[in-house]
Amino acid sequence: MASQSPFEHVARNLRAIGALSVEEYLAKSGHEQDTSPVAVEVDNIIGDSAISRLRALCAPQGSAILTGSLAPRAKLEVELIDEGPDRKRCVVTITRPGGEARAFRSPVNCASAEEAEEVAAGVALERGVAEFIAVGDEEEVRAAKGTLLVSLDKQAPVIEVLTAVGHIEECCREWRGPSVEPAWYTFAGSNSYGACLKIALSPHNYRVYSCSPEFATPLTAQQKCAAIALDEGVLDFIMHGNGQTKPTPISRNSSDHVSVPWSLQAFFETIPRPLEEDFGARTAPQIQPVGWLGSIVAQAMGTRFSSAYYAVDVLDQPVRKAHGCLLRLKRSCPDTDVPTIYSYLVEPQANSQKEARAAVALLALSLGAGKMIRAAHEECLGLVSPDVRHFVTKSVLSVLGTEVRRASGKAPLFEFTTVDNAFGCTLTLFATLTAADPLVYTVPERYASKADAKVAVTHLAATRGVLDVLTQPAFPEGDGAGKKRKKKKQAMGSTHSGKKQRIIGGGVRLSLSTRKRSGSLEEGEISE
Repeated sequence: MASQSPFEHVARNLRAIGALSVEEYLAKSGHEQDTSPVAVEVDNIIGDSAISRLRALCAPQGSAILTGSLAPRAKLEVELIDEGPDRKRCVVTITRPGGEARAFRSPVNCASAEEAEEVAAGVALERGVAEFIAVGDEEEVRAAKGTLLVSLDKQAPVIEVLTAVGHIEECCREWRGPSVEPAWYTFAGSNSYGACLKIALSPHNYRVYSCSPEFATPLTAQQKCAAIALDEGVLDFIMHGNGQTKPTPISRNSSDHVSVPWSLQAFFETIPRPLEEDFGARTAPQIQPVGWLGSIVAQAMGTRFSSAYYAVDVLDQPVRKAHGCLLRLKRSCPDTDVPTIYSYLVEPQANSQKEARAAVALLALSLGAGKMIRAAHEECLGLVSPDVRHFVTKSVLSVLGTEVRRASGKAPLFEFTTVDNAFGCTLTLFATLTAADPLVYTVPERYASKADAKVAVTHLAATRGVLDVLTQPAFPEGDGAGKKRKKKKQAMGSTHSGKKQRIIGGGVRLSLSTRKRSGSLEEGEISE
């Protein structure tokens, strides 16, 4: 095919976005114009790959193709996030001349930086970045943004006095130079202090660490936060978090970014797409993110998740206070005293604490907090399988009650415990007429309901042979029933002929005599 002239190439791209020739324009003059939005055919923009087409769209020529004039070009930023072998991610951010921005990201399973970059660019093109470059926000989004405060450019100064803090800041200076500085914040509890740290290698490649407000002074809290960060690998993130292999200090970029008024909607639009939570077509205020997240936590019974919000505020100007917020999602573990903490931070930029709290909840949801909590809830519901539940409720509970009452005259005792939103249970069985040396079985607080905890502890007792123990001659009943049962067993002989066996959940083998007994396993056995 003959190569196209520059004129033909430009004409093709103009036609791809709906432009008309002079003849077509004159033919349409006098007729009502179609004012519906123009769909940009991105595939017709020159470029062999998604990233090259995206770069072309952000260049002055691309802006001219989209807008019809040589307007200032959109700014394209590419961030690489390296989370290990075959775990590369890329975030591309497009900023219009007026300061409006959109970010798009690839999945975390890309094998190379080039693949991640190409996938992220493809996501941007599929999600309408060309329309955004051409016309910016939709009217509803613009209305939701409103006009509030200008975001902050500086962090509150921090005095370096502690060893852990010094290690982190020295590593930033050595490996990143002035381009990366630790952002420290302290916040207050009722009569104590907590601290949080944010290390950002790029706008969307960062880590947040925090400690609870339980320290007497801000400096003590800061040291504890730094120690937590060191334990969780902050130095490795500073050195290699974006694939860097050796110290490469970079001077701070001169800021050519146009500050835009801050609002919850504007903040929402900067979060990379696709989001981990499906909000439908709602704007940020319509989502009501604090209530949305609170509902997820409340419904996730058994997960032991709890949430806490802490105000992080600074004075931006002598007369204005900028508000930020730290969200700590805590999940306690029944097997250890050390909980798992997930920290989310919106740095001080909102004009009210209510907005800052909504922003950090929105950030957590968008980054997958809701999905994580729901997955944990599904795991809790799966701790008691349908087979185990059916076996315990239909075969064990009634028999267990009968045997315990026959041995001691008392019913099985179930005592429930609760931690956060999870239930545990202790089962106490009195195997003799006296209360000495009862049989005790316990399951920890990890179940979604009391019913699940009761089934779990009963199944635990069954797998440990409780019915076999209760029917041993060592535990005679006061009415002599034990001797009668022993004589019946001797008369039956030592073989198991005439018995049915079935395997039930938990590795328990239930052997039942073909001779039916109402509510009793006197002539059966439980073995592991």
